[in-house]
Amino acid sequence: MPNQKESGGDRIIAVDALRVIVIFFMIMGHTSPFEDPPLSLGKDLDGATILNQALRFIIPFFFVLAGYFWGAKVRQTGNAWKVSAPMVKGFLLLFVLWSLIYLLPVNLIDSLQYGAAGPLKKFYWNVMFALDHPIRTLAEGTMGHLWFLMAMVCALLISCALVSLHMERTLLALAVVLYFIGVAGGAYSETSIGFMSDLQTRDGPFFGLLPFVLGYHLQKYTPTRAWFYAGSALTLAGFALHFTELNYLADHWGASWVQEYVFSTVLTGLGVALIALSNPPSLRLPRVAALGPLVLGIYCSHYVFVEALWPLERRYGGHEVWDIGFVVIVFVLSLAASHLLGRFKWTRALVMARTLRRKPSRPPTPPGAALPPGFHNSANGPL
Repeated sequence: MPNQKESGGDRIIAVDALRVIVIFFMIMGHTSPFEDPPLSLGKDLDGATILNQALRFIIPFFFVLAGYFWGAKVRQTGNAWKVSAPMVKGFLLLFVLWSLIYLLPVNLIDSLQYGAAGPLKKFYWNVMFALDHPIRTLAEGTMGHLWFLMAMVCALLISCALVSLHMERTLLALAVVLYFIGVAGGAYSETSIGFMSDLQTRDGPFFGLLPFVLGYHLQKYTPTRAWFYAGSALTLAGFALHFTELNYLADHWGASWVQEYVFSTVLTGLGVALIALSNPPSLRLPRVAALGPLVLGIYCSHYVFVEALWPLERRYGGHEVWDIGFVVIVFVLSLAASHLLGRFKWTRALVMARTLRRKPSRPPTPPGAALPPGFHNSANGPL
C-alpha cells in the first residue's frame, strides 16, 4: 500500500499537492485564457473552450475528497452529527463573510465610470440585486463561485441525516436522482429528457451530493497502488465521455459547447481523486503540499483579484503572455492574501486557517482519516 503520510503528521502529501495544482487550474478556468475574441467561449470547439470543459472535473474532485475524509471521521468517531456540525458552521460562516465582502465594488476602475460616488452606487446596486434575487443569493451568495460553499453544506446535512439513520443506499439513490435532475435542467434542458428552469440546477444538493457520496463510499476501501491506474483510466474515460456528450448536445440540439457539467463529469472528478488518494510518488511534492491548507482561502478570495484586474483583461486579453500572466498573478495574490488573513485571529475565519496551526504531536490518524479543501482537521481538509 502506498505511504499515506509522506508529508508528516497525518496529512496525505499527494492529496495536498494535487489540491494546490487543481486550484491553480480552477483560477485558469475563471480567467478564460486564450479566449479570442472575448466572450466567444462555447461557440466553437476551439482551444479556449476545450480548456474550459477539460477543467470541469475540479469541483467534483473536491467533493469526492470531501466525502472521503468526512466518511473517515464519521467512522472514526461513530457520530455523524458531531463531525458535521462544526463543518457546516464553518462553511456557513465563510459563505456569509465572503458574500458580504463581494458586495463591495472591488473593481474600482469600472465603478469610477459612474463618477466620484460610483463605488457607493455600485455597492448599493449589488445590495439591491442580492435582495431582488433571494433564492439565487441564498444558493450562490453575491459571487457565483460561492455556490460551492452552500452545496457543501447541503451535501453534509443530507449525508449526515441519512447516514445517522443507516440509510446509506437511500443516500446513494437520492444523490443519483438529484444529479440527474441537475443535468436535465442544465446541459440537457433543451433535449427530450430535459426541462427549463429559472433556477441554476448546479446549486444546492443537485450537483455536489453525488460526488460527495461516492467519496464517502470510497472510504470503505483501503487505497492501493491500483487506485492510481484505475483513477487514470476513469479520468481518461470521463474526459472522452464528457466531450462525446458535448458533441451530441451541440450537433443534435444546438447547445453551447460550454456546460457547467454533464452526466460523465463526475467520473472525471472521481478518477482524479483516486489518483490523489493513491499517493503516487510523482505527486509527493512537499513544498507544493505545504500550501494545501490555504486552498479554501484561495478559492474564496481569488475573485477579488479577478474582478480588480478585469480592466486589464479587457485591454490585453487574447495576448498569450497576459493570458498566462493573469492566471499566475491572481493565484499569487490569492495565495498571499490567504496566508496573510490566516495569520491574524480576527481574519482567520475568512480562510478557515485553523488548519495552518500545528497541534502538538499525537498518535497518527488511521490511513484515510484525513479531511479535504475546507474541512478543518489535522489532516487534509475539503478545499
